[in-house]
Amino acid sequence: LEEEYNKSMSLPAATKLATKILKSVMEEKIKSTNVEVAIIPTETRQFVRLPVERIAEIIAELAEEDPNPITASS
Repeated sequence: LEEEYNKSMSLPAATKLATKILKSVMEEKIKSTNVEVAIIPTETRQFVRLPVERIAEIIAELAEEDPNPITASS
């Protein structure tokens, strides 16, 4: 996380990075139904839980970027 995180990252990029890190440490295969992702945008300062559909999109994007990921169980 420290290697890839950048203080000037956009919220979508940071959300994707957090999901990527979570994916790499989970024992189970990550699915939109076994994780919850929430954000707090600086503009609103409101806690927002991402819908399952958005989490599925992020997971699909990660799979496209790295079709042979290294997982915690590998």
